[in-house]
Amino acid sequence: MRRLSSWAIPGVIGFGVVATFAIMTALLKVLDHSSYDIGGALLVAPVLVAISVPFVTWAAKEDLAFRSMLYTSLGVKALFTVVRYIVIFNVYGGNADASRYHEVGAGLVSKWRHGSISFGGVLPVARGTAFIERLTATVYSVIGPSKFGGFLVFSWFSWMGLVLFAKAMDVGYPGADRRRYQLGVLFLPSLLFWPSSLGKEAWMVFMLGLGSYGVARLLNHRIGGATITAVGLVGAGAVRSHVSVVVVAALAGAFIIRSRRGDDAVFGSVLNVLGMVGIVVVLSFAVSRAGSELGGESQNQVGSILNRTSAQTLEGGSTFESVRANSPAQYPLALFTVLFRPTLLEVRNATQLQAAAETALLAIIACRSWRRLVRLPRVMLSNSYLLFATLYVAIFCFAWSSIGNFGILARQRTQVLPFLLLLFAVPKQPEQLEQRHESPRPTIRPVPRPSSSPQSAIARPSRL
Repeated sequence: MRRLSSWAIPGVIGFGVVATFAIMTALLKVLDHSSYDIGGALLVAPVLVAISVPFVTWAAKEDLAFRSMLYTSLGVKALFTVVRYIVIFNVYGGNADASRYHEVGAGLVSKWRHGSISFGGVLPVARGTAFIERLTATVYSVIGPSKFGGFLVFSWFSWMGLVLFAKAMDVGYPGADRRRYQLGVLFLPSLLFWPSSLGKEAWMVFMLGLGSYGVARLLNHRIGGATITAVGLVGAGAVRSHVSVVVVAALAGAFIIRSRRGDDAVFGSVLNVLGMVGIVVVLSFAVSRAGSELGGESQNQVGSILNRTSAQTLEGGSTFESVRANSPAQYPLALFTVLFRPTLLEVRNATQLQAAAETALLAIIACRSWRRLVRLPRVMLSNSYLLFATLYVAIFCFAWSSIGNFGILARQRTQVLPFLLLLFAVPKQPEQLEQRHESPRPTIRPVPRPSSSPQSAIARPSRL
């Protein structure tokens, strides 16, 4: 049976690749764009699949079911990339940020090839929107200015981030309901659709997944945890430094609040002390940077950042009155707004209908997970990574409650969904899942004292 499964996986992969190429080829006759905009993707897709094979092998190891799930999710992600491309350029007429990223990126590559700028001009050495524009130029310098090819590469970035979230769960919270979380993080429609285009969401999901994997290793004292976390924070901070603030704040809280067993205290090692000092320094720097980017004043950085965010998101369509969590009594409504709005009763156009369908599905998952959520307060105090995810969700909902635009909220919600799904993966009964994954602690037995008489230690033969 195991041999049959190992042979079935390549067959499924091959069928999925052929089906995906057939769909992409059909698009060449349907979509009215230049040939290389879409045709270039036919050259990019096989390369991405080839690179994904060792990545999937590393992520799944001996878990053949998870390996099949990863390959399936890669194919589904490609199909959602097609849908995202059609929606942006055929439904909305290219009226999206992805169009600007493509134009600026293609322009930078053209200048580089004509000698107007050096290769450093196409490298992502910038911040915010300019970082994504230059990252697009870097991608185009390799694959050429293929619009759909760029979509595939960025969608692949986000897919790797989702896989890293699943790996972070394995390392940080092995007692979780693994299959439930893997299915959720790899196949939730919101995570398949929104971060599947040229844009900030794809890169943020990638960097948050990488940073979370580093956090899981760091909290479990594994080699490389601090380095991987730092890379994820720097990558995320290059685009949205305020998200890095949330990550660092949640990590600091996990260091401080987490419950330890026995003599493994929170500050019981020099490594933890140095880690806390570094976290405080990075947090202060990130808050300062976020405030300067959004026009905040040094006297009240956090309040200025939230006020500026609220003002920026009240522009354009799909606006609503934001719910700021200025007091504990307002926080439940703010949390509901960030995670579960717009509701189906608030739909006014097709875009809001899509977002409302996503939040309705998320609300159904939350309601079906109520037994798991009841156990969350007790379980998170015994697992540092679960505590980190809980704090991230709590801080994210507070900070993003200032957003007053359903469209922006739907896209940026992808930055919290992988953490929220982990809360829904707390096992109902710890006896069935947690104990199965926990390694038993070695039992310390008393050492027998040596006898004063050497002959007493020799067993005497018994008489029959």
